[in-house]
Amino acid sequence: MPAHMGLGDLVKVPFAFLAINLSPRQHARRARQNGIITPAAIWHAFTQRRARRERSFTTYATWRARMDDYDPLLQANQGPHGLNVVAQAEWNLYLAPGTAFDGLINTIFANNPGLTVTLIVHKSDMNRLKRIEAQPAGGQVAILWSDA
Repeated sequence: MPAHMGLGDLVKVPFAFLAINLSPRQHARRARQNGIITPAAIWHAFTQRRARRERSFTTYATWRARMDDYDPLLQANQGPHGLNVVAQAEWNLYLAPGTAFDGLINTIFANNPGLTVTLIVHKSDMNRLKRIEAQPAGGQVAILWSDA
């Protein structure tokens, strides 16, 4: 269940196609300088936007390095991607190094070669962690953590 393309995104494509290709506004004229913008190009832009919301990891070390950016106690809470926001209680209970959840993730990586763990951030706030998912090679996606 990555940051999926939903029905709303499918409905937006034809409307975006009409808006970009028929709008007299400056940004629309600039977008179509090289000709008509196709629905495929609009869909490609939607999928690129979705891909920016996901980070996948295949080793515990890389996953842990990225998770450390969400530590609320970091000086000014700045990671390489800007201000990262996680509630202190969530950090202390689940996401901090040494917690039971952290040990579980380490064990999952150790026992499942080919496992991919994906961090997904919110659509409206790219700095807020939304959920953590795991997918073994050829297996089903499992949600390990969610802020909901």
